[in-house]
This record gives sequence, structure tokens and C-alpha cells, in this order.
Amino acid sequence: MNKIKLAGIFAFLLFVCFSCVDTSLDDVGGQVDSNKGWVAFINASPGSQHLKLFSNELGISNTLSYNEFNAYMSVKTGSVPVSVRSGSDDLDFISVNIDKGKYYSMFAVNLPTDTELAFYEDNPVIPNDDYKTMFRFIQLSANTPKVVLKIEGNDGDFGSYNFKQASGFIELNSFDEKLFSLVDAVSGETLVSKKVSFAPRRAYSVFSQGIMGETAQDKKLEIKVIPFN
Repeated sequence: MNKIKLAGIFAFLLFVCFSCVDTSLDDVGGQVDSNKGWVAFINASPGSQHLKLFSNELGISNTLSYNEFNAYMSVKTGSVPVSVRSGSDDLDFISVNIDKGKYYSMFAVNLPTDTELAFYEDNPVIPNDDYKTMFRFIQLSANTPKVVLKIEGNDGDFGSYNFKQASGFIELNSFDEKLFSLVDAVSGETLVSKKVSFAPRRAYSVFSQGIMGETAQDKKLEIKVIPFN
């Protein structure tokens, strides 16, 4: 299992590459159990320390601080109880449904005093068109108001999002160095922006994290981009 600091647009590459999934859990004789699903764990709870996922009292991830992740871990299919702990304290508990051969992301979100788990399916259909790309957006900044996603040079409606809301996967033309912005849905104020490049025949997950109004570099509101392939 890998535990690597997130730094820059492509820092998650090993975590998200389907050909590089972690096979350390539930392996038999070095072979991956094909009856499992796959779950990655990302700590997006600003300032939190030492968070770990458990299922049925069994630890299923590394211990992570904010802005760290655990590569895809194999998990049994069906309804699976999952909790997140800091030390011996349970911070949140959810039950998730895992399908055979499917990929998912589990995020720890909100502030350390109110840590929650958020769960999303990671199974984009990669475009066949040499000029097309695909992405989905998740709003994971707890104190940010409802936001509208804007993409430079594109007048399309990319939706508005409250905390923990996600889009489906959206197909659009590939591009280099366009500004992604989160805009307050009421005031029209741009809250945060980031230059992003999307290559053709690729898929990406885009999410917001951090604290709106925070100036500390390691906690401020920001946009992260994860390539899936």
C-alpha cells in the first residue's frame, strides 16, 4: 500500500491508475481475488491526523493525515460496514455496497471535530474519440457555500454543488491549460481557480477540499485533479 503526499495535478497518478491497483489485501497465493471490489481512501479532512478505515473491527487502510491517500484496496462484495477512526475513537460509520470488479473512492471530509465519510463510484467509460475527455466533480469543502463549476472558454452548464454533492461523468473536448473555477452560486464571486489540462481519451476526478477563508497553505480551499487512466 502506498502513502504519498498529494502535490500538484498528477500527484495521485499511482493511486488512480487501474493497472497499478494495490493488491495487498485479500490476495491468495499472489493472485487477486476477482470476486472483490476496490476501494481507495483519501483524507480530505483539513488538519486531521492519523485517520484509518475499519470494517468489522479489521483495519483496512494505512493511517493517513490530511492530503494523504491509500491506493485501491480489495474489499468483499455486498453491503460492507466501514468506519473511520482516529486512534481508538470512531468518528463516523457508513454501510456501502461494493460490486464485483468495481472501483470506488472513500473520502474523509469535514473538520477533524466533525469528520465524515463520503463514498463515490469510480468507473468512468473512457471516450473512444481521439479528441474527447471525461471528468466528474465532487464538492468536498465543508464550509463552502453552494458553488457553480465554471471552465474557461466553455459556456456549458457543469452544475451547482453543495457539500458532498457530485456530478456524473461529463464528456467534453480535451484541452490544455484552462482555468477551472468554483463560483459562489448566489453572489457570483470566484472562490478558487486552478489551471487544468485534460488529455484526450482520458478520465479525471476533480474535487474541492480545504477551508474557505483559510490562508495557511496546507488548509486553504483548493481544487484537486486525479487522472483515472
